[in-house]
Amino acid sequence: MRGKLKNAGIRKKLVCYSYAIITPILMLISTCLFVRNYHRTMAEERELCQKDVENLSGNLDTLLDGMVEFGTYICINNDILAILSSDDAQALNRDSQLWCIKSQCHHLINLFCRIGMPDKMDSCQPIFFCQLLP
Repeated sequence: MRGKLKNAGIRKKLVCYSYAIITPILMLISTCLFVRNYHRTMAEERELCQKDVENLSGNLDTLLDGMVEFGTYICINNDILAILSSDDAQALNRDSQLWCIKSQCHHLINLFCRIGMPDKMDSCQPIFFCQLLP
């Protein structure tokens, strides 16, 4: 290679040395930019995943609170316990409004509304539940 550069003209030597100097510098700059962008992207992704985990944790806490409240309400409501422990299941099954009339499930309806639509709690009227609530 040196033999070829000795015999080459000044213009060819300048071009060859320019490429020999500029190419590693450009590779170094490109590598530094790549590493910096990689670290920045990974930090943003980590932050986004952390927010998602915190959101999921909050949702699971809300669900757990709802389940505890739901279970507690069922355990302390004597009407629901009487229906669940009844020996005459056939007679109870004939009454389609059983849960609305005999057990007074207002609290459960409000609980389901709060879990499903917490920002619209005032306008929540679940029509699929009891139509004949007093």
